[in-house]
Amino acid sequence: MDGRAQEIIDQISALSGSFGVTVIYSRIVVTDSTPRNAFGTPIDASGNPLVPQSFTANVIIESQKIDETPTLAGGKAKELLKLITSAGIFLAGDELKYGSHTYKVNFIEPVPFVGTDVVNFVHAAREVD
Repeated sequence: MDGRAQEIIDQISALSGSFGVTVIYSRIVVTDSTPRNAFGTPIDASGNPLVPQSFTANVIIESQKIDETPTLAGGKAKELLKLITSAGIFLAGDELKYGSHTYKVNFIEPVPFVGTDVVNFVHAAREVD
């Protein structure tokens, strides 16, 4: 890894640790050998669905806004949350808790530098009631 890439990674970690917020996120941790039911849901040895594991991370909130576009077709408005994080923390499909709301990670936008992902932009959303 290039020394400059490591310097950027260290700076993002320092910024998120000093000025970021802590969020709790959860995911179901599976391997290739994890058994699944007929619907493809990961299950444990007794046939029960796996329970998501919780983790914490420091992130920088880039933006948080309401998207009214789905209401044009009769849907519910969405609250969009965009985070700046160190690379490799979140995966698409994770659920993260920020404030009193739970958001679903839709996709992750990596930022490469000299062949190494140094930062991720995490795009998450929730339906507004």
